[in-house]
Amino acid sequence: MALVATHRQIVYRLLPQRRSTWRLLERTLEDQRQLWNAALEERIDCYRKTGRSLTFFDQCKALTQCRRDDPEVAACPVAIQRGTLRRLDEAYKHFFRRVRNGQTPGFPGFKGRSRFDSISVVSGVKARDGRLRVPGFGPLAIRRKGGDPCPGGKPVSAVLKRVGGRWHAIVCLSVEVEEPADNGRAVGLDRNGGQVADSDGGIFQMPDMARLEARSRRLQRKLSRQRKASRRRERTKRHLARVRRRIANRRKNWHHHVSRRLAAKAGTVAVEGLNVKAMTRSAKGTA
Repeated sequence: MALVATHRQIVYRLLPQRRSTWRLLERTLEDQRQLWNAALEERIDCYRKTGRSLTFFDQCKALTQCRRDDPEVAACPVAIQRGTLRRLDEAYKHFFRRVRNGQTPGFPGFKGRSRFDSISVVSGVKARDGRLRVPGFGPLAIRRKGGDPCPGGKPVSAVLKRVGGRWHAIVCLSVEVEEPADNGRAVGLDRNGGQVADSDGGIFQMPDMARLEARSRRLQRKLSRQRKASRRRERTKRHLARVRRRIANRRKNWHHHVSRRLAAKAGTVAVEGLNVKAMTRSAKGTA
């Protein structure tokens, strides 16, 4: 069977072992948030004054000059700063794609502290023996349940993401895998808000998360009654984030298992073009 080159994204738990590393992660995250906002403002001002849109390469050139003039900007690795500019450029591309397709555009917005939670690294990433090396951070301990699924993969890029007070490393690996053979089978899917049925009669039921969702609603009501900036409110917010993370992880795990079983079953999978967001939205006037 022929080998094909592809990319795999593997999620690791990031385990900074020094308090200084935690502070460096938070400081770098804040610097990249400010860079995002400054780059977005530059794009908006340029379009208003000249009618021309700046590109990723235009802003990379401006970043190079800024690094020459400002030592504080030059202190951050350029691989991280270019990752932030790349994310902004992709946000613009997605905006124009939605405009062309007649969808709700969603123009890229300025980010507050609560809306910017990841650091993108576009080059210089190395991973070996449970250690992730990222420019500007040195070796970072990483862990993953089940071991390394791609031991021969070569790291290409990484995203350091803060989720509910925890840090994760999403590493993009370049790997060679065996190209799956098409078995000639085709299967159709019908889905609703809680299950998926295939044309062979198989039904995949989403795990019951009523208890977790009820706990999430209860904590949300408790949070809304508490005084802002209080310690109890912050503790409740962390508890609520953990519950929501458990719900999201269980749903994601179910999606991966079902998609893997369907991919192994048939070479062609047909899915009905449904508006799932409208299907899961509650009717007006109901809870």
